[in-house]
Amino acid sequence: MSYNYGTSTSTKNWNPTGSTGNRLAFFGTGQGAIVPLLPQFGCGLNGPNTFCFFIATTSDSSDESGFSRRTAWRKAYRFLNRFDPVNINMDRKGDRRDASATYEANRDFFDANPAYVTPFDHKPPCRFPVTRFSNPGMSGNTPALIEIPYSMKLRAINVAGDWDGRLDDSDPSVTWAIGQGGLGLGESRTPNTIEFPFLKTGGPSIENIKVDTLRAVTPAYSGEIVAFRSDTDSGAEGGGLGYMGNDDKAKIYIDITQTDEVLRWNPDSDIKPEEWWIQTFRTLQVKNSDKPSLGFVPFSPTSMEVVSADKNNYIVSFTSFKKFPLSKWKNGDNIRVEFKRKKIIRLDDDRTPWSGAEYENIRYRSIDDEFRDDFFVQAPIEPPILTGACCIDGVCTQKTFEECSEAGGEFFDVGSTTCTDCDDGGGGGSGQQSSEILPFTLSLNGTLEDGTITINYPDGFDATEITFEVYIEDDV
Repeated sequence: MSYNYGTSTSTKNWNPTGSTGNRLAFFGTGQGAIVPLLPQFGCGLNGPNTFCFFIATTSDSSDESGFSRRTAWRKAYRFLNRFDPVNINMDRKGDRRDASATYEANRDFFDANPAYVTPFDHKPPCRFPVTRFSNPGMSGNTPALIEIPYSMKLRAINVAGDWDGRLDDSDPSVTWAIGQGGLGLGESRTPNTIEFPFLKTGGPSIENIKVDTLRAVTPAYSGEIVAFRSDTDSGAEGGGLGYMGNDDKAKIYIDITQTDEVLRWNPDSDIKPEEWWIQTFRTLQVKNSDKPSLGFVPFSPTSMEVVSADKNNYIVSFTSFKKFPLSKWKNGDNIRVEFKRKKIIRLDDDRTPWSGAEYENIRYRSIDDEFRDDFFVQAPIEPPILTGACCIDGVCTQKTFEECSEAGGEFFDVGSTTCTDCDDGGGGGSGQQSSEILPFTLSLNGTLEDGTITINYPDGFDATEITFEVYIEDDV
């Protein structure tokens, strides 16, 4: 599988100021418009009034039915971690007086839908169409894009008319658009954290409590995410604890599938990517951000164990001497998993960690680089065979430098196809020889029955060991 690494969508209209102190993302359209922060944007008016960001991703549909997702999830994770929606301005246009309103925007999640793939099964923050027919409204042309849902709640009506601020599509004469206020986004200051709102499940005793989530998990910008372990998960000690929990000790599960170390890992090698990933941070800490007085639960990298070593499902676990204070965590509390002193591979370094990739302190990419794909290795990549023209005993062939030298020949640079003055001394050759057939023309002196056909080979070259056969067919 090949990946589109090193390209980006240029974005220039990221306004650093806004009326509420939040940055605003505008959505340019039409001739000569500036490329928007988000390549595509959609607003759904039914149900919970969710709208979606559409993040373009490298993908294909080779059989015209199913999409093959590539590095889509890592790209979505970066966006999820970096931005929080604050508000959105909507314009309503129709047969009544035009109106507009501002809405509070919050993260949301999709219900399970078999027509879409999710990066993890529990309450996903984004989804990907299984086939180009996943969205019936797209007439068999569902785009291969990441969708990230958010919900909207009315904050203020700016221009009312006879409109009450409700969003619906029951009136066919009404059209909706993103207003001049655009979408307000806040930028997170913690790229090295995973966050989610706490939900207790299991019980009733404290020993049986599982850590779940009220809504979708916000993964780390560098690709780590909290992994869920159910009662049916096998092969891992502590299965059934959910995202984390207290067994004999506190335990947490981290999915590192979308990290640089696993993305660039060749499963056919003897390398263990987790041994390189574990060196990218000092310690792991878990705390309740809404109750800082409870302190944090530390996890040492030395406690890491591999739960699943599959390239598309790479999960590790950590244990701590200190247990989670689950009895004091309340539903809805924000739980933060933080990688202290986290480092990531520099964006323009496409080497694997074990071949000398350069690391730097984790930080958000520039907006211009935000939509780049991440380097991915799925199968061994064989190095090219560096051959060139080699003259051996008057014959020009393709060989490597080593092969040519061992045979006592003359080598004419890697990638060359011709030999200069290659002559065995006995054939009377006078020009260069080529290991490939060169373009030539034919000329006829006389008629086909009693004339002469001449093959005109390029000047300076001998057609050594090349046989030309002429076939003449009569039209019937």
